Amino acid sequence: MDLGLVTDTTSDLSPKLLQEEAVGLVPIYVNLAGRRYKDWQELTPDALYQAMRAGAEPVTEPPALEDFAEVYERHLQVYDRLLSLHVSGELSKTVERAREAALKVAPTRIRVVDSGMVSAGLGAMVLRAVEMLKGGAEEEAVVRELERLKRSSLYFSVADLSHLARN
Repeated sequence: MDLGLVTDTTSDLSPKLLQEEAVGLVPIYVNLAGRRYKDWQELTPDALYQAMRAGAEPVTEPPALEDFAEVYERHLQVYDRLLSLHVSGELSKTVERAREAALKVAPTRIRVVDSGMVSAGLGAMVLRAVEMLKGGAEEEAVVRELERLKRSSLYFSVADLSHLARN
C-alpha cells in the first residue's frame, strides 16, 4: 500500500523540496495590506518579511476546504492512502479544515495528524515521515514516530512579539 504525505505552508519547507519528495502542499492564507494571498504561491516569504519590516501587519487564516480537496484528490490518484500532517490545532484551524475536507473527499483513505508544532518543528516532522516512507516504513510506524516527535520542544526568538500576539 502506497502512503502519500500532505502538509501546509506553515511547515516552512520550500515548495520545490516538497515537490521533489512528492509531498502535497496546501497553502495557508495571508491577509496583508487589504489583500488576501496564498502563502508561497502568491506571496513569497521574502516579500512577506519585507512588508513586515516596512510596518505591515499580516494576519493568517487556514486553507479553504477546496484547497485541501484539490490536493487530496490529486494525491489520491497516485497513493492508496494519505497522511496529512499540519500546524498545531492550538495555533490554527488548519487541522480542523483538513479533517472536514478529508471527510468529504475520502474519509477512509486520509488520516489527519495534528503535529502540535509549527514552522521548523512541523518541517522536521514532515522530513522524518518522508525519510521513513523511503525506508519502507508502514503507516502505523510513521504515526508512532510523529507522536513521539510531538513531545519535542521547539525554541525560537523573535524581534517583536506583536505579530505573534495577533496571529
